[in-house]
Amino acid sequence: MLSYDATVSRCLVVSVFASCLCLALVGCATGEPAAVAQARGVFGEKIDEDVQYARYALSLVGGARFDDAEQLILRSITSAHQQVALQAMEALDEPLSADAVTALQTLFRERGGAVQRDAAVLLAANGDAEALEFVKGHIAETTGTLDLDAVVLLAGAGEQELLTGVLRRRMESDSSELRDEAYAVLGQLSRPWATALLLEGFERERGAERQGAIRALGLTGDPAVAEKIARFTNTQGLVFTTLEALGAVGNASVAARLEKQGAHDEPLVRVFAGAALWRLGDGAAGMAVLEPLSTHEDPTVRRNVAEQLSEIHAAEAVPLLEVLARDAEGAVQIAALHALSERESDALANLYLDLSSVANYEVSTLALDGLARLGAWDAVESLQPLLASENPYVAIAAAHAILNIHARDPGAAGSA
Repeated sequence: MLSYDATVSRCLVVSVFASCLCLALVGCATGEPAAVAQARGVFGEKIDEDVQYARYALSLVGGARFDDAEQLILRSITSAHQQVALQAMEALDEPLSADAVTALQTLFRERGGAVQRDAAVLLAANGDAEALEFVKGHIAETTGTLDLDAVVLLAGAGEQELLTGVLRRRMESDSSELRDEAYAVLGQLSRPWATALLLEGFERERGAERQGAIRALGLTGDPAVAEKIARFTNTQGLVFTTLEALGAVGNASVAARLEKQGAHDEPLVRVFAGAALWRLGDGAAGMAVLEPLSTHEDPTVRRNVAEQLSEIHAAEAVPLLEVLARDAEGAVQIAALHALSERESDALANLYLDLSSVANYEVSTLALDGLARLGAWDAVESLQPLLASENPYVAIAAAHAILNIHARDPGAAGSA
């Protein structure tokens, strides 16, 4: 979630970083529409102004791409600010370009800490044997939080023995946080050996401390684990996690349990049960439960409906999410817009345009990001005033939207 305060202290981005960004982004091409030139200027100006603005801008360009976006990412990788460099690496496209490989090799040799680690992971995934050995050593020795990308890389490289040792040690810790971290990693690996190891940990847990293991078993997507966890659908402290996991693993044999919970007195239980039924393939039953809850008087219920719909990719879920995106409560709108962020329906462009200038900047920026993906040139006239917003995140998001709309259909600007 974005953070913004009108009194936020400004940080100076190193001059090399700032000058590179200016070269990449400021100044309009010959014949470029005024709105596009202004958007380029705002984008460069704001990210030069503050490191947090730069991080936010880079998080946007990792999705829809406009002209010069790749140059921005590559130049940002060299930033002296660790968080900017990390965000830039996250924005890189696969497969890596030759310029990206060169930049990452420089970081791998000259930087340390998280920057060196992330550069190594990307290089190793690109076939760099030296970087792969580094990642193996890092994972074997680290006592801090495990880097999921590094673990996934090593699993794909056949390093089952190394990972089993590392994860088993965490599973045997007295710390529930370390155990849960190991479970979460194993769940996301979605490999038979990882699921077997996860089940070992699950069987050792007791009471509410089973929650992390159950959640992770849902991540595996393995229908065979359903019967292991289904007995906890009525266990205090585990109900929501269990229902969500059962929906995720896709075993229709548990549908009867879910149908029973879909009639529960507690509306939040019904939310999770209805979503699980829908994910198991019973869209009619899921809709019957969730549709009335999408207008429930309690905004917490409505927000949970939106969050659960994020995992339901059926077209029938979109109208419910559109209603929730126009909710009176900002938290509900934000959850709904996040749930819509991977939907590609052109019909959503009108929703995003309507919400792009609302007072809640978190809603506005999410709507602007939607327009960056789906908006047409006729939206630019409404977006241009947002380039002057006092909220830097709104100005950046508006600039990003305009640049992407123009990149997607530059001819439309000339005919407007």
